[in-house]
Amino acid sequence: MVESLSKFKSITYYVLDYIWRDKLLLILIILFLLFLVFIPGFAQSFPTYIDWNTLCLIVFYIILSRAFIISGLIDNLALRIVRISSDLYKLYYLVVFTTILVSLLATNDGAVLIMTPLMISVSRLLRRDYKKLVVLVLLSANTGSILFPFSNPQNIIIWQHYELSIFSIIMVTAPLMGILLTILLFQVFLWIRGERCRECKPVVLPRIKIRSLLAYSSIILLFTGVLLGEYRYGVIALLLEIIVLLIIDRRVFKGVDYGLIIIFLLIFPLFKELSIMISSYYRVSLYGLTLYLLSIGLSQLISNVPATIALISYTSDWKTLLIGVNIAGYLSPIGSLANMIGLRISGMRFLEYFKYAIIYNLIVLFIGIIIVLFLQ
Repeated sequence: MVESLSKFKSITYYVLDYIWRDKLLLILIILFLLFLVFIPGFAQSFPTYIDWNTLCLIVFYIILSRAFIISGLIDNLALRIVRISSDLYKLYYLVVFTTILVSLLATNDGAVLIMTPLMISVSRLLRRDYKKLVVLVLLSANTGSILFPFSNPQNIIIWQHYELSIFSIIMVTAPLMGILLTILLFQVFLWIRGERCRECKPVVLPRIKIRSLLAYSSIILLFTGVLLGEYRYGVIALLLEIIVLLIIDRRVFKGVDYGLIIIFLLIFPLFKELSIMISSYYRVSLYGLTLYLLSIGLSQLISNVPATIALISYTSDWKTLLIGVNIAGYLSPIGSLANMIGLRISGMRFLEYFKYAIIYNLIVLFIGIIIVLFLQ
């Protein structure tokens, strides 16, 4: 009895300490408790506010990224990138296009979860500062995920809410992605020009042991998740992943960031309820430049996924909303949940992100204004 009580106290202390150190999680939990106490009917309604398909897919990629790391596949990919990158031009451009490809298939959150540890490993092998490569991953993931309606959470929400065809979304997002990618490649060119040493000289490369069964299973799960996610079977994808990984290697679940999962779980009901509360007192129709700037500003306070949930009931101008919440992801670490995931994994600070991304972000902001004005 005494031993059980001591263990319970230890677990309780660990959980409370974990929540206290994660300020975003702490704020969301406090808000959730306040809503439960002071908003009648919230306790019964909040499960219906959650987009379970999107949430399950996000959790799917959080767990899958951990499986990739434990399998040794991430470090092995890092070695391969180092071996073929004789100079920074090859390395940086390879990072851009690899991250974009992953984000198209696995969403920007999934791409960041997979590529950020990879870039940290690459930087360690090359004995270079990892921060610029991590920022490059964040910018590339947000760029690649713009294209398809299923490549990031905000696109999925807009796609489903307005009952749009995939083609109609791509007609808007393809030109936007093309412009932003061109600017990003030029930004990379300027970064490399500023480097004193442009050669990649790695240390003696170690041998990385790959757990083949876990690695191959993770790759199959990745493509399975993409396919099931496209047809809105995220719940099935998650259940399948859990069963497979429990059988193959349970250690995967020990390193999963469960706090991040709780953050996503709380975001949907909280901001859906806020949107309902605001609409009951203040009804307005947003469109054009006003909607664009509001989506940008609100995303910098609460991130672009909650901003999408909050604004979607106030506008029929889905094109502007789509452009605004996607561009908002570039402007600050808070603007996109993918950014916060990347900084969370790498340990980077907000100011370090701005150091490398501020000029590119401002250019992207004004490009968005021009596109929105053109659409009117």
